[in-house]
This record gives sequence, structure tokens and C-alpha cells, in this order.
Amino acid sequence: MNKKCYLKKYFKKISLAMSIGLFFIGSSSWANETLTQMKAMVHARQMSQETNAVIPIAQPDYLKINPDVYRLKAHDVFVLFYRSTCPHCQRFDPVLKQVSDQTKIPVIAFTTDGIALPAFPNSRAINQDVITHFFGENTDIKVPTLFILNRLNGNAYPVSEGELNILDLIHRLNELAPKIWQYEENKNV
Repeated sequence: MNKKCYLKKYFKKISLAMSIGLFFIGSSSWANETLTQMKAMVHARQMSQETNAVIPIAQPDYLKINPDVYRLKAHDVFVLFYRSTCPHCQRFDPVLKQVSDQTKIPVIAFTTDGIALPAFPNSRAINQDVITHFFGENTDIKVPTLFILNRLNGNAYPVSEGELNILDLIHRLNELAPKIWQYEENKNV
């Protein structure tokens, strides 16, 4: 083997070894940076847990509530009809409670079986006058059913029949509240 060919192979091996070495050196610095970032995140989480601090998270647009919904709290209430053994009612109960707490719109809950759900322990027993006001002569009440009731004039607006998740409930309220305001304002003219 001639000297030139030997040197060529030798330099190829050295350049390959250097490339591999540089790759691992670069990878280790990337790994160190990632590890440092992860440690900082864990530390921040531990600090928030120790101090009971809440780390603010920006609310996505699809969870934003229309200002017209907040205006309803002045003279409207949610009216909920449910049965304690209904699984849809049990899942909808905390959803409505969360939206009620956020919007400050109170809830009047009516139980069809006399047993309250956890979010609304002061639920009322349903009677024929209530059924007639909200459902007419129809005694076939589907649960859960939600209305918005104007406390000043007694107008009841159907919101939903059946279980809604929080996104669907917010979407429904966002589209319904402006219509309620428009109707109420035009009716008073």
C-alpha cells in the first residue's frame, strides 16, 4: 500500500472520529440545556405547590364568555330541572355550577325526585305550578333541562335540554344572551 493511499484512509478515519465527537459534544450541550429547562419547570411547579400559588394560564377564545352573558346577572337566574339518579344530570351539575360561579348568575335548581345533587344542595322539590310555568301542560319533563328566567317579568328562555359540556354551554349562552337582551329591550319600548 502506498503512502498516499494510507494517509488518505487515515485522514478519513480522523475526520469521521472528529465528526462523531463534535456531534456528541453538541448533543450533550443540547441535552444539558434541555435538562436545565426541565429543572426550572419542576422548580416552578414545586414553588407554586408550596405557596399554594396559582400559575395564571391564558383563557382560550372558545372559553371566553360574551359580556351580554355577564349582564344577565342583574335580573336573571338559571333554572335547572334534574333527577339525582340521572347520569347526565350528575355530569351537568358541576358544569353549570362552574359557569354560574364565573358569571355570578344564581341557580334555582328543582329536583324531580326530591334528592339534591352536590353542586346545588338547596334544590327545591318540583310542583305543578313550576311545571306549568316552564313546560306548559306537558308533564313529560326531560332532564337535565336548563332555562334562564327573568326575575322581574317572569319570562323564561330555554337554554338546553340534555347534558352539555362546558364548551357547549358557554357557546349556547354566548349566542342566546344577545337575543334575550334584544327581545327584552324591544319588549319594553
